[in-house]
Amino acid sequence: QKAQELLKSLIKVRPQERLGLDGCLSHTWVAIGGGTLGKVLRLCTEVEPAATEERLHLPVQLAKQQVEELRRDLNRWTTKFRCGAVVKHGEVVANMQLGIQPEVKSEAMRELEAVVEHYRRLGGSGERWQDTKKF
Repeated sequence: QKAQELLKSLIKVRPQERLGLDGCLSHTWVAIGGGTLGKVLRLCTEVEPAATEERLHLPVQLAKQQVEELRRDLNRWTTKFRCGAVVKHGEVVANMQLGIQPEVKSEAMRELEAVVEHYRRLGGSGERWQDTKKF
């Protein structure tokens, strides 16, 4: 059902009515696991084994809705920095591409750590992470 919604939003005669890349990456089907983002990230590390993989542990158990929100935040981060990040087994796994500029990588890691830290502190409450900068 969600995949069909995504496809319908992409197949529009008038280009201005089509879902953009940001909307596509943050769509529920892609963000929540029905999509292939994890497979793409795995393929990237197989093609470029020198790509850096960073793992950030989430020591708290998040509610299902919080995990979905975290995945949406990670998709925004992915779009902004052109790197990949997914939630897997209680941790955030980020792939930093080979060739990324060191200053961009540092900024990306700071933002990713801020997002993860928010969800660490959040635990069971219902707040959503808000950055002062827009993704």
